[in-house]
Amino acid sequence: MNSQKRTRGEGAQKIYSALKQQILSMALMPGHSLDELGLAETFGVSRSPVREALLHLCADGLATSLPNKSTIVSPLNVELFPQYIDALDLVQRAVTHLAAIKRTDADIEIIQQRQAEFSASIHSGDAVTMIERNRDFHMAIAEASKNPYLSRNYEKLLDEGRRFLRLYFRSYGDTMPSDFPDEHGLIIEAIVEQDAPLAEQRAHQHTMEFHGRFIGHMSERLTDPIAVNPVTE
Repeated sequence: MNSQKRTRGEGAQKIYSALKQQILSMALMPGHSLDELGLAETFGVSRSPVREALLHLCADGLATSLPNKSTIVSPLNVELFPQYIDALDLVQRAVTHLAAIKRTDADIEIIQQRQAEFSASIHSGDAVTMIERNRDFHMAIAEASKNPYLSRNYEKLLDEGRRFLRLYFRSYGDTMPSDFPDEHGLIIEAIVEQDAPLAEQRAHQHTMEFHGRFIGHMSERLTDPIAVNPVTE
């Protein structure tokens, strides 16, 4: 019995992880129907682990259960982007400030390695990989802050922001502004020097740059509101 429960739990986790990745990369667009039966057939499982995975996605805010008992990928409400940026900015400043104070030589090595991986991904033309490597870079800074409470909240914010980034890069031809790596480099410099106020300031500037670029490009190029905030029954 315990083995069966463990197998069901592992199946639900596998489905959850796969769907989460597809949602965050926007392979599954906002408003896409998450049909239990269809997903069960796709993953070769019963409906129970699919239902469990969908409940987990709903708890994460990545899926939405409708009154008719169907489930869809949660709409991406661009109007809430400024509130998202407010939250991201506060937490990003905090973890970067603490990282500059508490970082070790090993932390610096990891941060620089994540930055090298991010820089390499820019030349790949793969926006999904760029977004993942960007997240990895910032999470390396969070780990250096030595504050698990901030790190967990920061991770959630970075994951939620992956859909905004995907939408942004899609509108930008799946390329990245050339100065993005330079902004990361300035943050690393301040952390290496253990200049916490400067590190926090540069983290804030980095967030505000993203905010300005996103708003600017969305207002100029976004032509498909259904893909962002669909009307559902």
